[in-house]
Amino acid sequence: MAASGDRVSDAARDRVVETLTRHMVAGTLTADELATRTDEAYAARTTGDLEHALRELPRLPRAPLLTRLADRVPLRAHVVAYAVASAILVAVWAATREQNSGPSDEGFGLLWPFWIMLAWGALLAAHALYALRRPAFERRGREPGR
Repeated sequence: MAASGDRVSDAARDRVVETLTRHMVAGTLTADELATRTDEAYAARTTGDLEHALRELPRLPRAPLLTRLADRVPLRAHVVAYAVASAILVAVWAATREQNSGPSDEGFGLLWPFWIMLAWGALLAAHALYALRRPAFERRGREPGR
């Protein structure tokens, strides 16, 4: 933070309240402590006041790698990349397959892109479940500022 006498913005207060909420979820604050410190944060006029609301709190653990990646890459970009890559893989398969592979597969050959698309699709589904579990207003608020 800046010098302890600097005035704070509403956005800084909101960040501190979000941090306090994460501490309550992590179990380092009780609901009563959260309410008291939230009131302090919203009443804060200087960075020193905000720092006081965060007093004696341990550092929060870092989010898992896949969670950080899901927050960094918007779901829409992930879906588009998956669709484009899948189309390219199928086009390569279609261009390189053997026309007369045998009677059992009727000339289509083994669809090897299926396995890549399946694995990537599972990761895409996990990303979608993670992204869609948050409220819609929160998803909209985070993505444009990336």
